[in-house]
Amino acid sequence: MADRVNITGVVGVDALTILRTFEGISASPPRPGRTRKGALAIVSFGDVSVLVRIETRGYVNAATAWVITRSASDFPNERVLVVTAQSSADGREILRSHGIGYACGSGHLSLSAPGLLLQIEEPRRGTRPAPPARFRLSGIAGRVGQILLLEPGQDWTIRTLSAMSGASVGLTHAVVERLETDGILEANGTGPARVRRLLSRAALLDTWCEEQLDRDVQVVTCFRPAPRPQDLMTALATSFTRTGISYALTRAAAAMTMTSAPMTLRTIEVWVDSSAPFDEVLDAIGARHTEGNANLILTRAKGDPALAFAQERNGLSCVNLVRLYYDLGHDPRRDREQFHLLREAILRR
Repeated sequence: MADRVNITGVVGVDALTILRTFEGISASPPRPGRTRKGALAIVSFGDVSVLVRIETRGYVNAATAWVITRSASDFPNERVLVVTAQSSADGREILRSHGIGYACGSGHLSLSAPGLLLQIEEPRRGTRPAPPARFRLSGIAGRVGQILLLEPGQDWTIRTLSAMSGASVGLTHAVVERLETDGILEANGTGPARVRRLLSRAALLDTWCEEQLDRDVQVVTCFRPAPRPQDLMTALATSFTRTGISYALTRAAAAMTMTSAPMTLRTIEVWVDSSAPFDEVLDAIGARHTEGNANLILTRAKGDPALAFAQERNGLSCVNLVRLYYDLGHDPRRDREQFHLLREAILRR
């Protein structure tokens, strides 16, 4: 940078230390007497000066980012700059999309204001690993999050939510407490009549997608003769039903089946029961493994998280909408417009 960016009035040693690690950034503490948390600071560059509220965090992930966006709404006329030791990509994207700036010790900085645009992306090595989430929304705990998203208008008791998700009462209670702390759920009532309701679908969806982790994933590319992709899906459904092998279409195949959206479909992707050996699955559907032109991809993972709450459409088993959003989010070939529409459909449920 030809000129330095000066940030004056920064509260706290941690925030000062992080900001000073960026080349071209000069950070200084407030004048004596201004030591309250969240004090306003001034960002200056050339003739431009912007007032910002500094908020210091240890780690910002999707859940934390949504908490920050809600608290920022209490100061609609102030710009917020979150200074954090570590952050996730999802957390930074949520802050950026809501106009909230951030400076992360891992080398990421973003702040925009009239006449000012700061953007630094210099990932640094040797940063500490992200702290583990409290009751990460993955595995059985992740099923609790999915049920809340699939039935967003419900009032849930712990026992009902436990029964629907398949999680133990103890684990369900721990997950619910974590989500209440994150501001994603609200509680009403006392004792056995105490119920929880989902407050922010977007916050839960982003948090679930960030924390969901498939374990021991195995993939087989296959070829199964069929005139058209639609014929292949029908044949697969018939074979899987006949042999009792659980499955669920995903990505483009599921999106086309569940939304009737027009799209080009060249490869069918299917999650299959992890307890069935791949050779048995291939025999059941009349397919063969291939390293060449595949029209079918079979995937399985430990615990079969993708098969949870699968939905049937037109005689075909598909992953549920939340899982479909997650799978498409990890597909670089996805249609961005359809992906956005799917998100909106989940949030409007």
